[in-house]
Amino acid sequence: MATIAPIVPPSSEPQQAQARLFYPTFAFVLLALVVIGFTPTFFLNDYMAKRPNPPHVLLHGIVNSAWFLFFFVQSLLIASGRFRWHRTLGAIGAGVAGCVVIVGIATALMLYPRLVALGLPKEMLAQAAGGPRFVQLARDAGSFVLFGGFVASAIYWRNRSMTHKRLMLLGSVTLSGAALPRMFAWLMPGVILPPVGMWLVFLCLLGALVLHDYKVIGRLHRATRIGGAVFLVCTFVLVTLLPILFAGPPPT
Repeated sequence: MATIAPIVPPSSEPQQAQARLFYPTFAFVLLALVVIGFTPTFFLNDYMAKRPNPPHVLLHGIVNSAWFLFFFVQSLLIASGRFRWHRTLGAIGAGVAGCVVIVGIATALMLYPRLVALGLPKEMLAQAAGGPRFVQLARDAGSFVLFGGFVASAIYWRNRSMTHKRLMLLGSVTLSGAALPRMFAWLMPGVILPPVGMWLVFLCLLGALVLHDYKVIGRLHRATRIGGAVFLVCTFVLVTLLPILFAGPPPT
Protein backbone atom coordinates (compact mmCIF):
# COMPACT_ATOMS: atom_id res chain seq x y z
CA MET A 1 0.00 0.00 0.00
CA ALA A 2 1.45 3.36 -0.99
CA THR A 3 2.29 5.84 1.75
CA ILE A 4 1.30 9.44 1.26
CA ALA A 5 4.11 11.77 2.26
CA PRO A 6 3.07 14.74 4.38
CA ILE A 7 2.78 18.01 2.53
CA VAL A 8 5.56 20.36 3.61
CA PRO A 9 5.27 24.09 2.89
CA PRO A 10 7.96 25.15 0.41
CA SER A 11 9.64 27.54 2.84
CA SER A 12 9.75 25.27 5.90
CA GLU A 13 12.64 23.01 4.87
CA PRO A 14 15.07 25.89 4.15
CA GLN A 15 14.04 27.50 7.44
CA GLN A 16 14.69 24.28 9.36
CA ALA A 17 18.07 23.90 7.68
CA GLN A 18 18.95 27.50 8.58
CA ALA A 19 17.89 26.90 12.18
CA ARG A 20 20.05 23.78 12.37
CA LEU A 21 23.11 25.48 10.91
CA PHE A 22 22.85 28.82 12.70
CA TYR A 23 23.88 27.74 16.19
CA PRO A 24 26.84 25.51 15.21
CA THR A 25 28.09 28.31 12.94
CA PHE A 26 27.67 30.92 15.69
CA ALA A 27 29.37 28.64 18.24
CA PHE A 28 32.26 28.05 15.83
CA VAL A 29 32.72 31.81 15.34
CA LEU A 30 32.90 32.35 19.11
CA LEU A 31 35.32 29.45 19.51
CA ALA A 32 37.50 30.90 16.73
CA LEU A 33 37.49 34.34 18.38
CA VAL A 34 38.67 32.83 21.66
CA VAL A 35 41.36 30.67 20.05
CA ILE A 36 42.71 33.57 17.99
CA GLY A 37 42.55 36.04 20.88
CA PHE A 38 44.32 33.81 23.39
CA THR A 39 46.81 32.07 21.10
CA PRO A 40 49.80 34.34 21.97
CA THR A 41 49.26 34.35 25.74
CA PHE A 42 47.73 30.93 26.39
CA PHE A 43 47.57 28.33 23.62
CA LEU A 44 51.05 29.11 22.22
CA ASN A 45 52.35 31.09 25.16
CA ASP A 46 55.60 29.05 25.33
CA TYR A 47 56.47 30.11 21.77
CA MET A 48 55.01 33.62 21.53
CA ALA A 49 54.35 35.81 24.58
CA LYS A 50 56.35 33.57 26.93
CA ARG A 51 54.59 34.99 29.99
CA PRO A 52 54.74 33.20 33.35
CA ASN A 53 51.15 32.01 33.75
CA PRO A 54 50.45 30.91 37.34
CA PRO A 55 48.28 27.83 37.98
CA HIS A 56 45.05 29.78 38.52
CA VAL A 57 45.47 31.54 35.15
CA LEU A 58 46.11 28.21 33.42
CA LEU A 59 43.01 26.74 35.07
CA HIS A 60 41.02 29.83 34.05
CA GLY A 61 42.10 29.37 30.43
CA ILE A 62 41.34 25.65 30.45
CA VAL A 63 37.80 25.93 31.82
CA ASN A 64 36.91 28.89 29.57
CA SER A 65 38.22 27.03 26.51
CA ALA A 66 36.30 23.93 27.61
CA TRP A 67 33.09 25.96 27.72
CA PHE A 68 33.38 27.22 24.14
CA LEU A 69 34.31 23.75 22.92
CA PHE A 70 31.34 22.33 24.85
CA PHE A 71 28.96 24.92 23.36
CA PHE A 72 30.18 24.09 19.85
CA VAL A 73 29.85 20.31 20.37
CA GLN A 74 26.38 20.68 21.88
CA SER A 75 25.26 22.78 18.93
CA LEU A 76 26.54 20.11 16.53
CA LEU A 77 24.74 17.37 18.45
CA ILE A 78 21.42 19.19 18.22
CA ALA A 79 21.96 20.01 14.54
CA SER A 80 22.61 16.33 13.81
CA GLY A 81 19.63 15.12 15.87
CA ARG A 82 21.65 13.43 18.63
CA PHE A 83 19.39 14.65 21.43
CA ARG A 84 20.26 11.89 23.92
CA TRP A 85 23.96 12.73 23.74
CA HIS A 86 23.09 16.40 24.07
CA ARG A 87 21.14 15.78 27.27
CA THR A 88 23.87 13.51 28.66
CA LEU A 89 26.59 16.09 28.10
CA GLY A 90 24.35 18.82 29.49
CA ALA A 91 25.12 17.83 33.08
CA ILE A 92 28.85 18.08 32.34
CA GLY A 93 28.30 21.51 30.79
CA ALA A 94 26.56 22.75 33.93
CA GLY A 95 29.65 21.77 35.92
CA VAL A 96 31.94 23.48 33.41
CA ALA A 97 29.84 26.66 33.59
CA GLY A 98 30.06 26.65 37.39
CA CYS A 99 33.85 26.29 37.19
CA VAL A 100 34.00 29.16 34.67
CA VAL A 101 32.22 31.49 37.11
CA ILE A 102 34.16 30.47 40.23
CA VAL A 103 37.61 30.36 38.64
CA GLY A 104 36.89 33.50 36.61
CA ILE A 105 35.95 35.60 39.65
CA ALA A 106 38.96 34.25 41.56
CA THR A 107 41.24 35.17 38.64
CA ALA A 108 39.74 38.67 38.52
CA LEU A 109 40.42 39.12 42.24
CA MET A 110 44.05 38.08 41.79
CA LEU A 111 44.83 40.20 38.71
CA TYR A 112 46.16 43.31 40.48
CA PRO A 113 48.30 41.32 42.98
CA ARG A 114 49.68 39.33 40.05
CA LEU A 115 50.65 42.49 38.16
CA VAL A 116 52.32 43.87 41.29
CA ALA A 117 54.24 40.60 41.75
CA LEU A 118 55.46 40.91 38.16
CA GLY A 119 57.06 44.23 39.13
CA LEU A 120 54.76 46.50 37.15
CA PRO A 121 55.03 50.16 38.30
CA LYS A 122 51.97 51.50 40.13
CA GLU A 123 51.30 54.11 37.47
CA MET A 124 50.99 51.35 34.85
CA LEU A 125 48.73 49.01 36.83
CA ALA A 126 45.45 50.57 35.69
CA GLN A 127 46.54 50.55 32.06
CA ALA A 128 47.61 46.89 32.20
CA ALA A 129 44.43 45.84 34.03
CA GLY A 130 42.10 47.85 31.80
CA GLY A 131 41.12 50.32 34.51
CA PRO A 132 41.41 51.12 38.23
CA ARG A 133 41.08 48.09 40.47
CA PHE A 134 37.42 48.65 41.32
CA VAL A 135 36.54 49.01 37.62
CA GLN A 136 38.60 45.96 36.70
CA LEU A 137 36.96 43.84 39.42
CA ALA A 138 33.44 45.03 38.60
CA ARG A 139 33.94 44.53 34.87
CA ASP A 140 35.58 41.10 35.01
CA ALA A 141 33.62 39.61 37.92
CA GLY A 142 30.40 41.17 36.61
CA SER A 143 30.83 39.53 33.21
CA PHE A 144 31.21 36.11 34.86
CA VAL A 145 28.11 36.69 36.99
CA LEU A 146 26.18 37.72 33.87
CA PHE A 147 27.42 34.61 32.05
CA GLY A 148 26.36 32.45 35.00
CA GLY A 149 22.92 34.09 35.03
CA PHE A 150 22.35 33.34 31.35
CA VAL A 151 23.48 29.73 31.69
CA ALA A 152 21.46 29.16 34.87
CA SER A 153 18.38 30.55 33.09
CA ALA A 154 19.11 28.31 30.10
CA ILE A 155 19.28 25.27 32.38
CA TYR A 156 15.99 26.26 34.04
CA TRP A 157 14.32 26.57 30.61
CA ARG A 158 16.02 23.48 29.18
CA ASN A 159 12.66 21.94 28.21
CA ARG A 160 11.89 24.95 26.00
CA SER A 161 14.50 24.50 23.34
CA MET A 162 14.04 27.85 21.59
CA THR A 163 14.52 29.74 24.85
CA HIS A 164 17.28 27.44 26.07
CA LYS A 165 19.56 27.77 23.05
CA ARG A 166 19.19 31.55 22.83
CA LEU A 167 20.15 32.00 26.48
CA MET A 168 23.14 29.67 26.02
CA LEU A 169 24.21 31.75 23.04
CA LEU A 170 23.91 35.04 24.95
CA GLY A 171 25.94 33.61 27.82
CA SER A 172 28.68 32.54 25.43
CA VAL A 173 28.73 35.98 23.77
CA THR A 174 29.18 37.51 27.23
CA LEU A 175 32.15 35.26 27.92
CA SER A 176 33.79 35.97 24.57
CA GLY A 177 34.35 39.66 25.35
CA ALA A 178 37.78 39.10 26.93
CA ALA A 179 39.14 37.68 23.66
CA LEU A 180 38.30 40.73 21.53
CA PRO A 181 40.96 43.24 22.70
CA ARG A 182 43.59 40.48 22.78
CA MET A 183 42.74 39.44 19.23
CA PHE A 184 43.13 43.01 17.97
CA ALA A 185 46.36 43.48 19.91
CA TRP A 186 47.83 40.38 18.27
CA LEU A 187 46.57 40.86 14.72
CA MET A 188 47.16 44.62 14.73
CA PRO A 189 50.13 45.33 17.04
CA GLY A 190 49.94 48.71 18.71
CA VAL A 191 46.18 49.01 18.14
CA ILE A 192 44.09 49.13 21.31
CA LEU A 193 40.47 48.15 20.79
CA PRO A 194 38.35 51.06 22.11
CA PRO A 195 35.00 50.41 23.83
CA VAL A 196 33.18 51.45 20.65
CA GLY A 197 35.02 48.67 18.79
CA MET A 198 33.89 46.08 21.31
CA TRP A 199 30.36 47.44 21.02
CA LEU A 200 30.43 47.03 17.25
CA VAL A 201 31.46 43.39 17.57
CA PHE A 202 28.78 42.71 20.19
CA LEU A 203 26.11 44.44 18.08
CA CYS A 204 27.12 42.38 15.04
CA LEU A 205 26.79 39.17 17.07
CA LEU A 206 23.41 40.19 18.51
CA GLY A 207 22.32 41.43 15.09
CA ALA A 208 22.96 37.97 13.67
CA LEU A 209 20.62 36.49 16.30
CA VAL A 210 17.96 39.13 15.56
CA LEU A 211 18.13 38.43 11.80
CA HIS A 212 17.95 34.70 12.51
CA ASP A 213 14.79 35.16 14.57
CA TYR A 214 13.03 37.20 11.89
CA LYS A 215 14.10 34.78 9.17
CA VAL A 216 13.05 31.61 10.98
CA ILE A 217 10.07 32.59 13.18
CA GLY A 218 9.15 35.98 11.70
CA ARG A 219 9.61 37.92 14.95
CA LEU A 220 11.97 38.48 17.84
CA HIS A 221 11.84 35.56 20.25
CA ARG A 222 11.11 36.56 23.83
CA ALA A 223 14.49 35.25 25.01
CA THR A 224 16.21 37.40 22.39
CA ARG A 225 14.26 40.49 23.44
CA ILE A 226 14.69 40.16 27.18
CA GLY A 227 18.09 38.48 27.19
CA GLY A 228 19.45 40.89 24.59
CA ALA A 229 18.22 43.87 26.61
CA VAL A 230 19.83 42.50 29.79
CA PHE A 231 23.08 41.89 27.92
CA LEU A 232 23.17 45.40 26.42
CA VAL A 233 22.35 47.18 29.69
CA CYS A 234 24.85 45.16 31.76
CA THR A 235 27.56 45.49 29.12
CA PHE A 236 26.99 49.25 28.91
CA VAL A 237 27.38 49.57 32.67
CA LEU A 238 30.44 47.31 32.94
CA VAL A 239 32.33 48.28 29.77
CA THR A 240 31.34 51.92 29.21
CA LEU A 241 29.75 53.58 32.23
CA LEU A 242 32.01 52.39 35.06
CA PRO A 243 35.27 53.41 33.32
CA ILE A 244 33.79 56.88 32.71
CA LEU A 245 32.52 57.32 36.27
CA PHE A 246 35.71 56.10 37.93
CA ALA A 247 38.32 57.34 35.47
CA GLY A 248 41.24 59.20 36.96
CA PRO A 249 42.04 62.79 36.04
CA PRO A 250 43.14 63.22 32.43
CA PRO A 251 46.86 63.56 31.80
CA THR A 252 48.18 67.12 31.52
